Amino acid sequence: MTKINSIDFCTHCRKETSYRICKSKIQKEIKGKTYEFNIKTAICDECGNKMDILGLLDENIKSVDEQYRKIEGLVSIADIKKLINTKNIETCSSLSELGIDEKTISRYLSGQMPSKEHSEIIKNLIQDSI
Repeated sequence: MTKINSIDFCTHCRKETSYRICKSKIQKEIKGKTYEFNIKTAICDECGNKMDILGLLDENIKSVDEQYRKIEGLVSIADIKKLINTKNIETCSSLSELGIDEKTISRYLSGQMPSKEHSEIIKNLIQDSI
């Protein structure tokens, strides 16, 4: 995926220049384990250096989060939202009875990683609601 003809300030060239968005891979160590993630990188068309583009860092953080959840088999934010949208008395009481309160769900929705245990509980509730 390459986005062409975008313009921003390059801190290496010290001028407004066009850039392209390319896919790249990074390695990150999380809890003593090394993972490889796909991210987007802005490359200056003038000098070939990486550029910091508004919003790209946030997009990459969300992408890495999603990839990590998938690799580790953790429930996704989208799946948690799906469960909340089916919000019925039975689901809410099941979460409470299983030790997951509304504040915890709120933290998971804002990006905090659920424990494996909570992730499995939520996945099972989603599966039961299908």
